[in-house]
Amino acid sequence: MLDLAIQERTQLKKQAKTLLQQGVIPAVLYGPKLSPQTISVNAHDFHKVYQEVGETSLIALAAKENAKKEVALIRSLQHDVRTGNIIHIDFYQPPLDKAVEVTIPIQIQGNAPAVDELGGVLMRSLHEISIRALPEHLINEIVVDISKLETLDGVITIADITPPSEVEIINEPSTAVVFIKSPLQNEQEEQAESAEAAEEGEAISEIKTEGEEKREEKQEGQEEQPAE
Repeated sequence: MLDLAIQERTQLKKQAKTLLQQGVIPAVLYGPKLSPQTISVNAHDFHKVYQEVGETSLIALAAKENAKKEVALIRSLQHDVRTGNIIHIDFYQPPLDKAVEVTIPIQIQGNAPAVDELGGVLMRSLHEISIRALPEHLINEIVVDISKLETLDGVITIADITPPSEVEIINEPSTAVVFIKSPLQNEQEEQAESAEAAEEGEAISEIKTEGEEKREEKQEGQEEQPAE
């Protein structure tokens, strides 16, 4: 568990803009068994921690080196609409004795022989996975090793993933995570997509709007009127 230093924010009248200019991000820490606390964190330190744990792992927050640490999750981030910079953080301390559900990314690892040796195409069905665990056992990501994909009909499903013993995967076991598509099948699908797109383009070019038809009819009528 990573540590992150916090500062108690007692001068609430101090504008958040001033704190941000000083490299400090305003924040709040709260939970079902914790009274809301207005705090702030060093922006540089927070970004380092956030890159490692994301929003699915507990962080130990402490105002001083030897002070009591409050463990919490990064619940939500507020961004500046113009710059994208983080301007406020919500830290949430969940009940530590109850399992929580979070979504974490799937990381692909290794090389698939079916791709390197047989010319297959690696396809991804899922980029994230849902898990359930006690807060202290939450993980940042799940790694899927694709080196076992040796044939053109190879597939890795949720059932093939073995998470840590303290973590439960919620997704349906039969759901495909990654699979191999044969070169022929991939080529046929690409050709079909191209043909479909061409047909749609031709159909759109032949369509005349009601306004265009009326304008053409009006112009024809004007041309047919005899000159006075």
